[in-house]
Amino acid sequence: MNEDRFTRLTAKVSEAKAGTIKGTALKYNVDVMRGEGLAERVSPGAFRAQLAAPNRVMVLWQHDWDSPIGRGVKLTDSTEELNFEALITENVDVPDARRALALLREGIVDEISVGFEWGTWHEERDEKKHQLTIVHDKARLREFSVVTFGALGKDARVKSVASQGGLSVASYRARLAALQA
Repeated sequence: MNEDRFTRLTAKVSEAKAGTIKGTALKYNVDVMRGEGLAERVSPGAFRAQLAAPNRVMVLWQHDWDSPIGRGVKLTDSTEELNFEALITENVDVPDARRALALLREGIVDEISVGFEWGTWHEERDEKKHQLTIVHDKARLREFSVVTFGALGKDARVKSVASQGGLSVASYRARLAALQA
């Protein structure tokens, strides 16, 4: 194994404040089934207004609006996806945050689900599939949640978690495996 290469990778992660998570919040143009014949899809740029104020987007544990565990730090948008950087508190008085971080660091949970207020939308009907799709063209992103099972599965997930000692166990294992491949 090339130790210099591994040292460079860990230095980038360890520069982040403990409790910082990064990942993909949402893939655009993906139909999420909401029931028999009903789907929702988010268009690229739908959350453009929140890019300037990521701190107004809360991080929740399992969509629990009564118990926020952190807030957004940075949102970046592309035509394919919405990416995020957020800070989850490590305060002992916020047990859900500590639980979320522990499970994220161990790689037990890593999926993300978003919550938003509807803005501008339109309907698309596919008579052959007997499906109605609600397409969100503009919406207000309110939160993203660390969840056990998200609607987009591994397409919306936490990709890195910073901890006090630098890399989390899960990140260390993933980076080590990538280096050995």
